[in-house]
Amino acid sequence: MILVGPENLTLTVHQTAILECVATGYPRPIVSWSRLDGRPIGVEGIQVLGTGNLMISDVRVQHSGVYVCAANKPGTRVRRTAQGRLVVQAPAEFVQPPQSIARPAGTTAVFTCLAQGEPVPQLTWLKNGQILEPGGHVKLRNNNSTLTIYGISPEDEAIYQCIAENSAGSIQASARLTVLWADGLPGSPGSVRADPLSPTAIQVSWKEPVQNTQDIIGYVLHIRKTADPIEMEYQEAVSKSTLQQVVNDLEPSTSYTFYVKAYTSRAPASPRTTWWRARRGRCRPPQPFSLRW
Repeated sequence: MILVGPENLTLTVHQTAILECVATGYPRPIVSWSRLDGRPIGVEGIQVLGTGNLMISDVRVQHSGVYVCAANKPGTRVRRTAQGRLVVQAPAEFVQPPQSIARPAGTTAVFTCLAQGEPVPQLTWLKNGQILEPGGHVKLRNNNSTLTIYGISPEDEAIYQCIAENSAGSIQASARLTVLWADGLPGSPGSVRADPLSPTAIQVSWKEPVQNTQDIIGYVLHIRKTADPIEMEYQEAVSKSTLQQVVNDLEPSTSYTFYVKAYTSRAPASPRTTWWRARRGRCRPPQPFSLRW
């Protein structure tokens, strides 16, 4: 019979695992080990100690599994078994940490953070040491491994930190976003507002930028449902002499995000954004809007 069988163990890579198996009987039982999944245990770093304990030196993630101790009575078919699970964890480590980048205002910045470990690390982003909350022009995708900032402006210039964490440990890496502002580009359109015309139509209006307006060739109004990804937005071109645009065919009871860019022959200026929610069956009076540069 088996007096002491292997216990469940949770270890970190490079530690030593000892799985106990103490059997008694006459004649003395023969102790052997196997894996429940049928994979070979291997020989490197593997020893059977004393009366049957299994020692695995320098454990790796691939050593994880259920180990079966079998005690066989010589000359008979009498066989007793006991089993225990070995879980080997690996601390998080970066496969691809985020890299510092510099991008012109109004363009898109993308940071990538890839980490591995066992269990799979969870990724968290900070902006200047504060938890980064996605939303609006800031998106997190692919289990937080990709941070995308659309239509960047000076307020997006910061240190972005990626933290990878699992039960075996955590690591972090930082990268800087530098927003480049070209001399001579116009500023952002001012005082963007949305005035309802009907439950499915609004008029978006704005003011001319306060500086470098002589090179403006027109404006572009970007429109999307607030809940939709940025890739699903659509655009309407507006003459440089027109500081308003009517948007039709909106869905009632739906939130929309609009932003306006002034364009020159060289590049777009930093955008100005507003938000509006269509109401079913009635017009909503003008409300204050949250704006971002």
